Amino acid sequence: VDGIAVTEQILDDLRSGARVEADRDVAHDVGFGIRILVDIASLALSPAVNDPYTGVEVVDKLAIVFADLTGRHLGPRALTSDGDVIAWVEASTLADHLKLATAQISGYGRSEPSVIEALVRLCDTVEHCATAEVEREAAAVRRLELLETASRPTNVPGSEP
Repeated sequence: VDGIAVTEQILDDLRSGARVEADRDVAHDVGFGIRILVDIASLALSPAVNDPYTGVEVVDKLAIVFADLTGRHLGPRALTSDGDVIAWVEASTLADHLKLATAQISGYGRSEPSVIEALVRLCDTVEHCATAEVEREAAAVRRLELLETASRPTNVPGSEP
């Protein structure tokens, strides 16, 4: 590895810091759990089902997930050995997870005020619970995007989130 001798210690560090599985699971992949909840809300809000109550309930569950995520180390990580970066792992930030949690739901629920209100509450929860300024800013920006999306007429091309 470009000028770094790969020792047994480095290999052990890499093995202990990485986990490769055949399947995704919510215990080790928060994005996967968020995606499942988003799929449930999107299905509930689809024209075929039209169940805004379930959509709101799912968003409220997402708020609990996000309250727990704030303050945790999310995003890219570097594995170091003796001060040298030996591996870089890309990972989603809180802002990435927030966009994942709200984009599709706001698209299906944009004409239902209770859904938009729940999504705004979700952003408020993140902003209130966040320990880092970047997390608070991400929540505030996303809340404004949601409100802007909800205020656009639904029949305008390009108005989807």
